[in-house]
Amino acid sequence: MINLFSIKTQAEIGDPNGSNNQPQTGWTLWQRWDKLTDANIDFGFSNMDLGAGLELQQLCFGEVDTPNAEKKQQETYWWRLDNDINQIGSGNIQYGCWINGQFKGTNTVTAYNTSLGTVPCLRVNSSVKNGLIIYEDSTTNSRHLGIVKSGQIVQGESFPLMIFTTNDNLNWVAIKSPQEGWILTGKTGINENVSLCKN
Repeated sequence: MINLFSIKTQAEIGDPNGSNNQPQTGWTLWQRWDKLTDANIDFGFSNMDLGAGLELQQLCFGEVDTPNAEKKQQETYWWRLDNDINQIGSGNIQYGCWINGQFKGTNTVTAYNTSLGTVPCLRVNSSVKNGLIIYEDSTTNSRHLGIVKSGQIVQGESFPLMIFTTNDNLNWVAIKSPQEGWILTGKTGINENVSLCKN
């Protein structure tokens, strides 16, 4: 089993993490496809996600769901996670085929940490002095429905969490308690306003 907090942090020559490919803030380093089996990550929940995965196989290998395509996938696919998965239990996985020193194509879809079981519990961080406003919609222009105080627990609307990321890279999460609405969890990959509850 791969502990998500100990995913590889040093690049190797000839892979997507090499010296010509700088790490991207908010993401882990790239991992070989075979490491995904033990990573406690699930993704591909919608027909759109599955269709995008088949399109990627077609783009990369010129064929879909054949033994040859499966073999090539094991040889060339790499994946990485955004930091949201470690911080709030849900986020994105990006995967693609690394061929001749570059990605021929990639896909980014919603993923979640399966080791969390059900809808994860989130706690408002103590650094949020005045609490988090619960909004009617995922915008600061929408109606205020209430406040979640520092240290209080919020329950996500679904699992994986329903996350809406704005153009300025802010994450909104739909919650069902203490009141239905949306909270601003912070910047993608940082989520400074909330963290997973500790058991």
